[in-house]
Amino acid sequence: MSNDAPLPPVPPANTGPGAPPPGQPYPSPAPAPPASSGRLKGCLLVAGLLVLMGSMLVNLVLFAALIGKSEARSTLQAAKPYQEEFVDGDRDADSKILLLEITGVITNFSDSEITPSMVEIFRRQLRQGVGDDAIKAILIKINSPGGEVMASDILYHEIKKAREEKPLMVFMESVAASGGFYAAMGSEFVMANELTLTGSIGVIVQTLTYEQLGEKIGVKFNTFTSGPNKAMFGGPTQITPQQAEIIRSIVEESYGRFVGIVGESRQIDPDELRAKLADGRVLTGEQAKEAGLIDELGYVEDAYAKARELGKAKDAQIIRYRPEINFLELFSIFGEAQANPTLEVNLLPHLPRLRPGMPYYLAPHLLLSP
Repeated sequence: MSNDAPLPPVPPANTGPGAPPPGQPYPSPAPAPPASSGRLKGCLLVAGLLVLMGSMLVNLVLFAALIGKSEARSTLQAAKPYQEEFVDGDRDADSKILLLEITGVITNFSDSEITPSMVEIFRRQLRQGVGDDAIKAILIKINSPGGEVMASDILYHEIKKAREEKPLMVFMESVAASGGFYAAMGSEFVMANELTLTGSIGVIVQTLTYEQLGEKIGVKFNTFTSGPNKAMFGGPTQITPQQAEIIRSIVEESYGRFVGIVGESRQIDPDELRAKLADGRVLTGEQAKEAGLIDELGYVEDAYAKARELGKAKDAQIIRYRPEINFLELFSIFGEAQANPTLEVNLLPHLPRLRPGMPYYLAPHLLLSP
């Protein structure tokens, strides 16, 4: 064979099914998707999984909180430490003055089944302060129109017991009336501002009768009791003169205790108190000072100085307690809110809910804001 013989034709590379017609270029392959698109999809998938896992975890915690509510309640009732928070003075001082507060309507009730009442929180903080050797004196600020008779008496009892261990004084802020004034009588020294509203030595009991309401809306109430006086604190019919006398005797007993405590604390004859000051009237700080119901007038800075003087620690720093965050309690509150959705309309939001039949050391007219 000659070396000049022509070579056989080479078939085109783009032959076969799906090849373009002769003379047209073969189409380029589709470009690969950018790597960033794949990463975005992966991130979204991971984020979705994290949200799902977080939701499941929250639901498990809520479920555990609701199931273990009784155990949580007993745990919270045990004494737990409160962390200190600086308020005033020298941060580097070793000696301390503990500042506690009684604010709002005094009650031994709690909005949550596992949250301690304000009375219980105050008691725990006070006892922790008494047991701390670094705390040289205790200063209690009161800004309250009063509250429940029993709750006010517990505060008075705890304050009086604590002052036997350490110097303890009270500073009255805007309002320290009725039950707030009652609690202050447990301290060894009372200071107020000239414009503080205080006093209001008296007792109030509220009853509820809804017979006429039932008649207007066509409803008849049937009440079955074991005795004629069982429903005297709240029922469909008007109370009888005999029932009114029973209620009056309860009021008089609580009132007598109030007057007796004020007389003992301020060294004033109870009969003189009844005749002049213990008729429910409200006094300014200046008037209370003239009547001997408080010891001194001043501002909160003066109260700090007096507490340092009582504690014989002129350079002491003022501290307060703040509770630690309890996530079990927090989740339980959320669970209760979801399980019990309610719509509430309060026409007088500044007035407390007086429970029928419960005696109060309370000056309710002081709760109305302008």
